Amino acid sequence: MNRLFRFLLVGLGGGITAAALGQGGFGGGGFGAGGGNMGESYDRSVQGIESVISSYLTGEEVKNILTPGEFSEWPITLKAGQVVIAEARSDAFDPALEVVAADGKKVLASNDDRYPGDQRPLLLWRCDQSGSYSLRARCFHDKSGGQFFLRMKIFDSVDSGQDILCKSSRDAQGASLRPSFLIRIPMKAGAIKRIGFGHDGEAGYVTAELRGAISPTGLPDANLGRSLSGILRDVIVAPVDGDYYEIAYANGDDVKIDPIVSDIAPKRLTEQSAASPANAPAGSVAVWELPVKAGDVLRVSIKGARYDSRILVMERPDFAAYDLSKPDSNPFYPKTTKSGDEENPVLTRLPSRALDGRVCVFAASRDAAVWIATAGTGDVGKEYTLTVEPACREFSEGKSFQERLQVGGADYWSFDANAGDVVAIDSSASAFTEECVVRDPKLEVTEKGFENPDESRVKLDVIAQKSGRYLVSISSMGVGGGGDYKLSRKVIHPSEFRVGSPARGDFSDGQVHVWKFSATPERPLLLRWHATGQVMNQVTDDKGQYTLLSLDPVDDQTSYAIVKVTQPMTYMISLYPNDPKAKYELELTELKK
Repeated sequence: MNRLFRFLLVGLGGGITAAALGQGGFGGGGFGAGGGNMGESYDRSVQGIESVISSYLTGEEVKNILTPGEFSEWPITLKAGQVVIAEARSDAFDPALEVVAADGKKVLASNDDRYPGDQRPLLLWRCDQSGSYSLRARCFHDKSGGQFFLRMKIFDSVDSGQDILCKSSRDAQGASLRPSFLIRIPMKAGAIKRIGFGHDGEAGYVTAELRGAISPTGLPDANLGRSLSGILRDVIVAPVDGDYYEIAYANGDDVKIDPIVSDIAPKRLTEQSAASPANAPAGSVAVWELPVKAGDVLRVSIKGARYDSRILVMERPDFAAYDLSKPDSNPFYPKTTKSGDEENPVLTRLPSRALDGRVCVFAASRDAAVWIATAGTGDVGKEYTLTVEPACREFSEGKSFQERLQVGGADYWSFDANAGDVVAIDSSASAFTEECVVRDPKLEVTEKGFENPDESRVKLDVIAQKSGRYLVSISSMGVGGGGDYKLSRKVIHPSEFRVGSPARGDFSDGQVHVWKFSATPERPLLLRWHATGQVMNQVTDDKGQYTLLSLDPVDDQTSYAIVKVTQPMTYMISLYPNDPKAKYELELTELKK
């Protein structure tokens, strides 16, 4: 058996090889990217927002002087469906932008601040009726004036199922410009929309490159769909109600494009239906919604599909938390700090089955709703079956379990432990090279062991540093092993030694030995350690936290430590049978004051 040791070897050749009990001595211790140009790099930082805005608001910047109490105006002629996006900046005053009707009185759209802390206006407005309009720049409340800069761009926009003719154009220098336009997508909060193109392969029609979406406010979309993009490309997930605009660049000049926007409605699974199969057509992509509870360890699998299928699991966004009227809840404003949910993600993906995209295992750290996206490959006309079921079996103490590991798979077992518990795990397999991994209640790996080529047994002794549910996985080293294995666990309860009652033992039983003693401030102690043979050890307090006892050797078998504490403390000493012939003795003597 091989394991990743955090222990220090003492008593080497019957002696002591280090000068401390504890650290350095006796004991011690030690789901996809988004589509388009925004992608996973868009993090809603101020810099990220400005970078994305500059990619779609590419009009030429003009300079102007505003007279206090007045406004500057640019006449614009628009066709129905065109979208105006404009911004302004000034070091002299707080600018505001307006779109005004032909009568010069009716204000159709306005904006004075991009977001809290940034007084540069950013305006987006879609024209419903062809005609003449004006874009106005003024000082907020008309208080002052001075020099300012303005940038504007007018886009053609099209709805789903409507053809758009993309004509070639050139810039001021005569260089050819790639035709671009917007696809308008009206959405309700929580909706998922996928963008594609019709008339595939038909003469005169082409597709377009999608570069990300603009939110109803003119700021970049929050890109909630990026987590689905490992399976679903070119999707928008709406955090709030409104019209979203996908930025599209035609793949050719003087061509037609037919955008097709389709709904993807997550199919709801309950705890009851999760235990039963749910079906989807082979070759299709489906999204399912499932409630999970803190501590769940679940296996998602699809049957009736090929191994190159894919499963993606993500936390469903909390759409009720988004509110455009509240700066802290606006999903399009800059995000300056990570939320608690981001610091502690709800899902942890665990090893499932090597090279098989039909299986996914994950653990939930808190109650939540999750989306499961599946892409089941298979013969057209057939269905694949989705099943969600518990991935863990109860790892009861004192029982021996005999199970069969699927080739390339991973089996999971769980048990409860209190901080300070010492748990001995014993596993054996003869048909494959076994690996055993233990994860604590936070799913952090605490112990890992594997078989050497000539061995068929893994023994791990776990000191619980946290109270809660522990997870044990059994798998094969490499990607192709499997077969029968045996598994058992035992809690090693500490024996106590004290002044006048020493700890003595040998390792003929092959088990870890755990001893404890108590120390108080008014009663300093002298600890004598004597060992013959190789002994490994860890020292913790009674809550499983690693601690230190400093040793001074007097010969190759004996060392002493003075134990003085400032508050009552219980020491736990775990001794490991590296040498079955090793013997040891721990003796306490009260020191005279």
